[in-house]
Amino acid sequence: MFRTIKMDLYRMFRSKSFYVTLFITYILVIVSIFTFKMVLSNDSLKNFYDQSLEASDSVNVGITAGMIYIDNAELKLGDLFSATVGGASIAVMAVIFAIIFICSEHSSGYIKNVVSRKGYREYFTISKAICMAIYLLISLLGTALFIGISSTLLLDNYTLGNIGEFAAYFFTQYLIHYAIVMLVIFLCNLTRNMAISMAAGICLCSGMVALLTGLLDRLKLNIVFSDYLLTTNMKLLPTSFNTTIYSRAILVSLVASVIFGISSIILMRKQDVR
Repeated sequence: MFRTIKMDLYRMFRSKSFYVTLFITYILVIVSIFTFKMVLSNDSLKNFYDQSLEASDSVNVGITAGMIYIDNAELKLGDLFSATVGGASIAVMAVIFAIIFICSEHSSGYIKNVVSRKGYREYFTISKAICMAIYLLISLLGTALFIGISSTLLLDNYTLGNIGEFAAYFFTQYLIHYAIVMLVIFLCNLTRNMAISMAAGICLCSGMVALLTGLLDRLKLNIVFSDYLLTTNMKLLPTSFNTTIYSRAILVSLVASVIFGISSIILMRKQDVR
């Protein structure tokens, strides 16, 4: 199994899509901070921003790279990180890389050359899951780093804030993003089609499923279905630590990761490679 993991890590770090998606991710972060600096420096833009903020308070559907849900009086690292990560732009880039990385093996025929090896069908998902865990860690750590550097240079009222709360938020968001990627890995193995997987992954990140669960929530069945969606927890997770909300988000993420991971392994065992 270690040889399989080593081989996939080698492929990942040699892949152009790995560096392209990370580059786009970090550019989005820098542009977002720069745009927010322009908003704070212009009264008319600031008024427009405040109106947009009020209109978006109850919306958790869509993909954004802008700075939202932020108290302008004091810009903390956790708030800026939340605004960027909660907009799902980081998740979308991770999903795009995961789909390209996995589906390319099916389309190129690479998987046919190695899937017959003993144990490889079981190792296939485990290896990809480890690769994506490393990719997400690099992506999110880099996002926090670029936010810190850009904000220090551009924003006068930037501060680190409570590091403990930021660490808890970072860890929880990491688990949520990882669960989303594991779902995408399952879709890739199920459809073996890059276009279908890409469309499904982007719709998932945009929160389209929340529209359906929103209808179920109106039935008043003493359960809020939206609270148990990965995208809802990603978009609405507060930066201030709350035991109930954080525990639910972590539990949902772990359960989803395990379910889709095991499902992918079972699927690969029974699936004919074409």
